[in-house]
Amino acid sequence: MALGKISFQIDVDTKQLSSNLKQATSSFKAVADTAEAAGGKVGKSVSPLKGMSSAVGGFISKVGQFAVAGVAVKAASAAFQMLSDNVQEALSASDSLDKFQQTMQFAGIDKGAISEASKAVKKYADDTVYDLSTVANTTAQLASNGVKDFTGLTQAAGNLNAVAGGNADTFKSVAMVLTQTAGAGKLTTENWNQLSDAIPGAAGPLQKALQDAGAYTGNFRDAMAEGQITADEFNSALMDLGMSDVAKEAATSTSTFEGAFGSLEATVVNGLQSMIDSIGKGNLVGLINGFTSAVQTGFQWVGQAIQTVMPYVQSFFTGLTGFLGQAAEGLSGFLPAISSVFQGVIDVALPILSSIVEGVKQYIGFLVEYWTGIFSGDNSVWKTALPASFSLFLKWLCLSCKMPLASFRVL
Repeated sequence: MALGKISFQIDVDTKQLSSNLKQATSSFKAVADTAEAAGGKVGKSVSPLKGMSSAVGGFISKVGQFAVAGVAVKAASAAFQMLSDNVQEALSASDSLDKFQQTMQFAGIDKGAISEASKAVKKYADDTVYDLSTVANTTAQLASNGVKDFTGLTQAAGNLNAVAGGNADTFKSVAMVLTQTAGAGKLTTENWNQLSDAIPGAAGPLQKALQDAGAYTGNFRDAMAEGQITADEFNSALMDLGMSDVAKEAATSTSTFEGAFGSLEATVVNGLQSMIDSIGKGNLVGLINGFTSAVQTGFQWVGQAIQTVMPYVQSFFTGLTGFLGQAAEGLSGFLPAISSVFQGVIDVALPILSSIVEGVKQYIGFLVEYWTGIFSGDNSVWKTALPASFSLFLKWLCLSCKMPLASFRVL
């Protein structure tokens, strides 16, 4: 059974962190105990150290709790994902067996042989890490190409893949080489390269087995390019290697994580398949088809509703477009009137403003000329009236103060 994907990602290395913090706690306790044994004033420092030790211990406890909670959440999420994948695998397995039986019937295999082959295919997929779809499809294609021991050859290829260090993914490449070689009737260089790329560890033993069986003489690749190695000779060598005890044990071993998880997944998938069989695949398919029909009816109803509503929507937008057009026409007639009004105001106001500005300019010019005449020139008021006025003021001041009257002259 194909290996499911279970991923755990813990952001904090809680084990290492807990170990470091426990070591720090032990150090604090050791210092505290030493200080307490010394007695006197040193003993007074024990209490703070013990308090710090307790705080570190409490922190370790909290870290442990959070770590456990995080692991639990991630484990639950991974378990749910695995269950979801296994449900899909169970459904695919059911379909794979149905397709397998159809292909075998098309190849002319009798019903008894098909029944036995179905059981063998299912058991091999359960006992290994390979998915049922690949095993069943490979077996059916070999049967269609006239291979007599189609179930045995498929299992031999899977065993050889496992003992040569391959996995579920590389088995798909090996299976493709097997079916293509059977179809071509000979081992081609392209298929051999694909096989040696998938499981390099099997290339040497296969070449030796072919040579020992007399499938070729001289250079292996030259013989292969010339078509000397037939599909039957290749299949025979593969059967000899793949059906050895060590190869069988490697394919069904649960001592590796891949094998152990593959066995676990096979158990879960088998349980789900039993549930499917109890309910009846026909019932489930009928339920799915009924739901499909309901969805199709729902979309049809939505489509009809849209067709019903669309005329009203179109009418609304048509009316809106007409309203906007009329509004634009009204504005286009209104704007020139407003422009004419503003132009008339400007025509009336501009001469008035020009007259005001001109009057202000003339008044300012008059003031400038008037004051300039007062404060400038030899015969100005400033030069004649002011000295005379000041002389009269001084004379008045002298008379008022009974001072001798003197003659004053202002230069």
